[in-house]
Amino acid sequence: MQYLGEAPQASAVDLDAFKTALDILPDDVASDDHFSGLLAAASDAVRIATNVPAPGSYAFTFALPRSCRRWWFPCRPVTALASVSVNDAAGDWQALPLDGFRLALAHDEPQLVFPSSWSPGADADTCRVVAEVGADPTETIKRAVIMLAKEWRDSDISVGEAVEAPRLSMRVRDIIRQATYRRPCAMAGW
Repeated sequence: MQYLGEAPQASAVDLDAFKTALDILPDDVASDDHFSGLLAAASDAVRIATNVPAPGSYAFTFALPRSCRRWWFPCRPVTALASVSVNDAAGDWQALPLDGFRLALAHDEPQLVFPSSWSPGADADTCRVVAEVGADPTETIKRAVIMLAKEWRDSDISVGEAVEAPRLSMRVRDIIRQATYRRPCAMAGW
């Protein structure tokens, strides 16, 4: 999965909400850069762990078996399908018409359903799907980000510092587990 946007993704929790959660006065700005870095890193960690990315355009590339008729996205939700391409003999991507391709269960268990008449071609062995994916953070995800950033702050960890990552507390693991999407299957034929 590759994020295709140019702008950096926003943190799941803004700095003021984090400071409020930690009872830090809003006008105490001495550690704002440090807190912002912790929040960005914690947001990335929680989004990756839960398989619920920040909203944006993403590309997915996967090996294409001949009998594939349904492919499950590795994350949720999927709000729109932008393109489907397959590689040709030269390795170039050939865009396919979206007629007949459809999304199924896009919010809970997103799947790309291939048209019944679709055949990938003899040379095509890889498929590339571009879709609008992700959701604004839920309260559960925000709580996990705040707790994780707070744990890192309390452990005196700096973003980019080469140290062994501390174990997640049971509270953070449990919150992440509640919000995690698990892909039930990768592919299926007819």
